[in-house]
Amino acid sequence: MAELIVLSKMTLTMEEGFIGEWHVREGDAIKLDDPLCSVENEKETDVLLSIYEGTILKIIAKEGDRYPVNSPIAVVGEPGEDFSALLAGAPVAAPAAGASSLPQAGQAAGPLTQTGQADGPGPETVQAAGPLTQTEPERIMPKIRLLIREKGIDKDALLAFCNGRKVTEAEVEAFEKAGAPAPLSGGADSAPLSGEAAPAPGMRKPTLSELPLGLYEKSICTTWPWEDKFSLVKEAGYDYLEIAVDATPQKLDRLYDKEEKLAIRRASEKYDMPLYTFIFTANRFFPLGSRDGEIREKGVALLCDAIDFASYVGARIVQIAGYDEYEKPRGLETEGHFRNSLELCLGHAALRGVIISLETIDTDFLDTTHKAMRFVREFDSAYLQIGVDPGNITAMGHNPVTDMPVGGKHIVKAEFKDVRPGQVRDVFYGSGVLDFGACFKTLNEIGFRGFLTAEMWAYDDPEFHPNIFKAFEFLKAAMAGY
Repeated sequence: MAELIVLSKMTLTMEEGFIGEWHVREGDAIKLDDPLCSVENEKETDVLLSIYEGTILKIIAKEGDRYPVNSPIAVVGEPGEDFSALLAGAPVAAPAAGASSLPQAGQAAGPLTQTGQADGPGPETVQAAGPLTQTEPERIMPKIRLLIREKGIDKDALLAFCNGRKVTEAEVEAFEKAGAPAPLSGGADSAPLSGEAAPAPGMRKPTLSELPLGLYEKSICTTWPWEDKFSLVKEAGYDYLEIAVDATPQKLDRLYDKEEKLAIRRASEKYDMPLYTFIFTANRFFPLGSRDGEIREKGVALLCDAIDFASYVGARIVQIAGYDEYEKPRGLETEGHFRNSLELCLGHAALRGVIISLETIDTDFLDTTHKAMRFVREFDSAYLQIGVDPGNITAMGHNPVTDMPVGGKHIVKAEFKDVRPGQVRDVFYGSGVLDFGACFKTLNEIGFRGFLTAEMWAYDDPEFHPNIFKAFEFLKAAMAGY
């Protein structure tokens, strides 16, 4: 049965959006979570993902036009299916006093007027909204923003040249051929903003290769004392140790054992090695979106306890594996539970001043930065950000070089391991398919200035430890020059 695809709400305050670029065409087959189109709202650009499986029968919304939330933008169904009834545009009753006049799913939207309201039901295709005015958002996609920065182009001059047209690579090229104004000194984004203090003498922004590089705790034998772990990490050249807590009783006990927490703090101070980040993976077995209410409540309680632990030992970030359900069927119900549980945990994180970082994982629920950004934008909280794992993104069949830029400054951590298709563990650096140089280049271009981590598994074998030194040398060489 044919269904209308509508422009869904991507942030809590979003009321309308511009259709930036369609990633599908009429006749294309789509499945759950496939990218449909890019949408620009009042904050940033996001990608609308499919909640249907079927064939795109008709694309209604035009690139570059503005539509209210819930406007029909496409039709999905079976090939050859008659969908004319969906586009009939049945008359819409006048809204009650104080009610929203935005069209709902199943109602065709007319073009927006200057006040942002629809003129009423429209014909089979939604009409264009007209050119942008000076007060409307700039239509510049993230990859074009990167291109502008690389070329040192004056953004305002480029927008004036485009005169309301969508800013594309072709427009940038035409702008340069037309005799673009000289680039700003040091690049388009380098000059201080009006009223911004100049950096103190001797101060400068750190380069990507100078960012803190940490080591995942499971790269070391679990049975080693804390002082020995910190000593080894220091000797290998790393800047910090990333503590890991999974669902095993031994690891969960750490959350409540005051003596062990004090031992961690003392070792950290002795070796002058901060605890910037903390990995919490117990939610694999106590997922925040579980259909089992008891499991879900346990997951929320454990994550809140993990946040308390991070606050006590001094970790700024708790990174969680982004599972709504683990090794069980998932869907809109589990995603809804995940969202509600995450909201509870974010309230606790705010009280403790600890950031929750959503890791891109090895299942289709949260295997890309695009998908993680849905939650970051929806909650719009300083305490919810993203930890990218380019290895997981690659192993799941995506390209981290094109995926990570959508996260922008919301990426607070990047975790590195090598992978092969379908294999996300035990592939040593340089023997898999991940393009480390391209990933570091991309992170540098988007201005990433967070924490870096080397991720490996020793499986309690001390003979693995020499690999810790080799991994450090490999990663430092891969990021050299950035």
